[in-house]
Amino acid sequence: MDMDQDREHGGDAYLTTGMAARRPHLSTMTLLRALRRGEIAPTVRTPDGDARFRVADVDRDARPLAGGRTP
Repeated sequence: MDMDQDREHGGDAYLTTGMAARRPHLSTMTLLRALRRGEIAPTVRTPDGDARFRVADVDRDARPLAGGRTP
């Protein structure tokens, strides 16, 4: 199953870490650091442990990490 295309959880497609970081203009490393610190949480994890995010969650939770910039 391709988690990026899975729409079972709330009808949303999931973003990879790189895709999620680009929405609020963060670097991937900044988003990964925020994940490690518990400042943002993934919506789901793939069987391999990769984080996946809903667009709405990224827009709400990652924007403060980018200093409030909008996507």
